[in-house]
Amino acid sequence: MPPVAIEIILRVARIERPRLVVDLGCGTGTSTRSWAAFADAVIGIEPNPQMRQQAEGHRPTPPNISYRAGYSHDTGLAAGSVDVVTCAQSLHWMEPGPTFAEVARILRPGGIFAAPTVRCPLCFIGRSMSRCRPLTAPLARSGRSRTPHLRPSENAKQRWPASGHLQRMRESGHFRYVAELSFHHRVEGDLDQLLHYIRSIDGVHRLLSKRNPEQIALLDHTKHTIERAAGRGPWPWLWTYRMWLGVR
Repeated sequence: MPPVAIEIILRVARIERPRLVVDLGCGTGTSTRSWAAFADAVIGIEPNPQMRQQAEGHRPTPPNISYRAGYSHDTGLAAGSVDVVTCAQSLHWMEPGPTFAEVARILRPGGIFAAPTVRCPLCFIGRSMSRCRPLTAPLARSGRSRTPHLRPSENAKQRWPASGHLQRMRESGHFRYVAELSFHHRVEGDLDQLLHYIRSIDGVHRLLSKRNPEQIALLDHTKHTIERAAGRGPWPWLWTYRMWLGVR
């Protein structure tokens, strides 16, 4: 969750500091921790116990951040208790109808639902990383093909494409205003941060947690190839984002 996305969300919500932010499908907590300096309290909701354990074990953990088990359609939170609900990089795994109904239930009137996602792979400005794409792509694909839906009762391969997020939000009837935004975010990143990003992808995380020798070897091969092609960094990274917003 880049700072520019948080700034946009707070401007639309017309609030300087939310009392409570909820991060659905928070995974290892990367997006959840992004809110630590901007909100009184932040709760990450994650159904996968292994990813939730990794989020809880991150150090240092700001005192205003906590994690709990739950699903996008069943958070267990009180109605009207949340200022901002976010869903970073995971809305396509969540069944729209039940998810939007639950988001609307827990949001206060005027509260914001925001679902940012990286639109395309990051760009290494001034470097050609084309040699590395064939190596990173198989690892990501092998993980995505096994990523479970956030509702365990549904088909594990069910996905809702990003191209339909805006229309589905409109048709849900739970938001009085919806919008789709695009923006860039530039940061400095090194090889270790890139590998952390790859590991945080849900399906990749699951495969690596099983200590599969083939997948671990592929990650190591990816690391060495990137290092040979572009060094260890840091490099200027340019991320391209899309974000869907819904006002309760």
